[in-house]
Amino acid sequence: MNYMLEWYDPELAIKADETKDTITKAEVERLTMLYWIAITAHTIPRRVGPEANQEELAADKHRCRRVAHAAEQLVLGWSGRKTVPSISVDVTRQAAQVDWEKWWAEHSVWLNNRLRYVATWAQKTDKSDKWAKSAVVKLNNEIKWISYALR
Repeated sequence: MNYMLEWYDPELAIKADETKDTITKAEVERLTMLYWIAITAHTIPRRVGPEANQEELAADKHRCRRVAHAAEQLVLGWSGRKTVPSISVDVTRQAAQVDWEKWWAEHSVWLNNRLRYVATWAQKTDKSDKWAKSAVVKLNNEIKWISYALR
């Protein structure tokens, strides 16, 4: 557990009914949605606006592909599946409007809070040390991979 003490927050409230299965399910759903948003954003022509030059358009397409790849790897890591599940929601509007820089500024804060939550959940519930460490590593990987994808 020493590895996870870096993110442990004794003041953080934990849901009483939280389990590793509910955490895993939430992460798979969140990352699946991110994957499909990034894939869809990649297919929208001139998504960043009519005034964008060719370099900006190419950079956006490249970011979308890299984010989709990172999200795909993360979904597969959390779910243990060989493919990303499909979704029944239309993400076209979200994909058309996503501004990766603004999204990342908010999402990186959310990820750090999620790291704290999972580490605190593991400490307070004394649950599956191995699974919790693995979950923290996956969340850390997400921070690194998405940050790299958006460079």
